[in-house]
Amino acid sequence: MKMFSFIKPYRFIFLFVFLMGLVSTFITSIQPMIGKFFIDEVLIAKRYSFSLTLTLAVVVAAIGYGIALLTRFLYFRMSLQITVDMRTTFYHHLLHLPFDFFSKNRTGDILSRMNEDLTEIQRLYTENMLQLFTISLTFVFNVALLLFLDWRLTLLSFLFMPLLVIGVQKFRRLIFINQMEFRKLSAENQSFLYETFSSMNFIRTAHIEKQLKQQFREELEDINKQNMKVMFTNAWAQGIPQFVLMGSAVFMLAFLGQQVIGGQMTLGALLAFMAYQASLFATVQGMAQLYMKFQKGRASIQRVNEFFQILPIQMEGKEVPKTFHTIRLEHISFFHHPQQPILTEFSLDIRSGEKVGLIGENGKGKSTIAQLLAQIYEPINGAIYLDDENIHNFSKASWYNKVCIVTHDHPVWCTTIEDFLRLGKKQATAAELEQVIEWMGLSSWIQALPERMNTQLGERGLTISAGQRQRLLLARALLQEADIYILDEATCHLDIESERQLFQRLNEYFQDKTVIVITHRHNHLAWLDRVVDLSKKEWKPIRGELASEHVSTVHG
Repeated sequence: MKMFSFIKPYRFIFLFVFLMGLVSTFITSIQPMIGKFFIDEVLIAKRYSFSLTLTLAVVVAAIGYGIALLTRFLYFRMSLQITVDMRTTFYHHLLHLPFDFFSKNRTGDILSRMNEDLTEIQRLYTENMLQLFTISLTFVFNVALLLFLDWRLTLLSFLFMPLLVIGVQKFRRLIFINQMEFRKLSAENQSFLYETFSSMNFIRTAHIEKQLKQQFREELEDINKQNMKVMFTNAWAQGIPQFVLMGSAVFMLAFLGQQVIGGQMTLGALLAFMAYQASLFATVQGMAQLYMKFQKGRASIQRVNEFFQILPIQMEGKEVPKTFHTIRLEHISFFHHPQQPILTEFSLDIRSGEKVGLIGENGKGKSTIAQLLAQIYEPINGAIYLDDENIHNFSKASWYNKVCIVTHDHPVWCTTIEDFLRLGKKQATAAELEQVIEWMGLSSWIQALPERMNTQLGERGLTISAGQRQRLLLARALLQEADIYILDEATCHLDIESERQLFQRLNEYFQDKTVIVITHRHNHLAWLDRVVDLSKKEWKPIRGELASEHVSTVHG
C-alpha cells in the first residue's frame, strides 16, 4: 500500500501544517527561557517593567496557542479526507478481486481491515508522523537550549538514554505479535456478529440463542485476554522509560539544587534547566510511545497489504461484438477440490437467440456452467468462446453488459423499490420502470403499497415474500437489456401457475435473446428450444413438450 500516494494530493496543506507546527513548537520551547528572564531580570533584578513583560509573555503564549489550534484543525480535516481516499481505494480494490477471494475470507475480517486497520494506518502516517515531527523539533530545541544553559550538565543528563533505547527495543517484536493476534480475534468476532445478524430466521427457528450467546461470550473473553496481553506489554514498554527518566530527573534535581545553594547557578536558570530537561524527557517518552504505535501500525499495514497483494481480475480487453453466432463451451473441466470434479471435458454449443434449459441432479454442474459463463469462476481446463474469441479476452464491463445472470439467492438490498430497480441503470425512465413492472406481474402489488415505488424493501428484502423478491430481481435484470440471460433457479419460489404465466411473458420478451434456464422443475420448459440433461449427458430438442424420443449425445 503506497501511503504517500494518498498524501501527495494534500502535500501543500501537509507542508503548511508542518511549518505551523515548527512555529508552534518554537514558541512553546522558548517559554521556559521567558520564565527565566521573568524571574531573574524582572522579579529579582527588577530591570524591566513587570506589566509590560507579563503582557508580552501572554501575547506570545496566545499566538502559540492560536497557531497550534489552526494546525490541529487543518490536520484533522486533511486526515479525514485521506481516510476517505484510503477506504475508497481499498473498497475499489476489493470489488475487483477474484470471486473465490470472498468465499475464502470471512466478511467480518474484510470489514475489520477496511475500518480498524485502515484507521490505524491513517493515524500512523498522519497523526503519528505529525507527532514525530513535533516531538523531534521539540527535542532539538530543548537540547540546543540546554546546551546554551550548561553544556556539561546537558551531557550528564544524557547518560541514562542508552538504557531507555535498549528497554524499548526489547519489546518491539512482542508488541507487533500481540497486536496481530488482537486484530485477528477482533476480525473473527465481527464475522461472527455479521453471520448471526444475517441469519436471524435460522437462529430463532433452530432455537440456538443460548449456544450463540455462550460462543459470543467466549470470543469476547478471548479478545479481553489478548487485550490484557497488549496492555501489559505496552505498560512494561512505557514503564521502563518512565523509571529511567524519573531516576535521571531526581539525580539532576539533587545535583542542581546543590549548585543553587552554593551560588553557582541562579534560581531562574535552575527552573529553566529543569523545565527543559522535563520537556526533553517528555519528548523521549513520547518517542517511546510513538515507537509502540508504529508497531501497531506495522501490524495493520501487513494485514491490509495481504489483500492489496492479491491481483485484481483483468478488467480491460476487447469490446464484445454487437452480434454473434455461437457460444461454445469446449472441453470444460472444473472442480473446487481435485478429488471431486464437477465438470469433466464438458462441451456444448449454444446458438445466438437459442433458448436452452439445463436440468439434472444436484452437483452435476448446472450452476457451475452459469457461473463460468458469467465469469464468476474460471475453467480449470478448456475454454468458452463467443464465435472464435475466448470470452476472457473481452473487457469485463463489456461482457457484463452483454450477459445478465439472475440466481435464486441474489440479494435484494435495503432500499426503495425504485432505487433497487435502477441499480445498474440510473437513467431508466419512468416508462421503462412501468413496463418491466408490468411484465413481471408486479403492478397491482406495488399499487397496493402505501408508498408504492418508494416503499422500503427492508434488510435483504425480508419484508416482502420470496416470490416478490424473485420478480423484482427479474425486473431489474430486464432493465439491463442484455443479449444473453442466464436464469439459475430464478423462479423457484413462485408457485406452478405463477411460474407458467411468467415464462409466457418472458418468452415474448426474450424473442431475440439468448437464454439459458437452469431449473429442477420440468413443468414449463415447452418454450425452450433444447433441454440438456447433465445427469444423462443428453440433450432433448423440444417445442411444445419435453419429447424424450428426440435424444442426442452432448459433446463430452
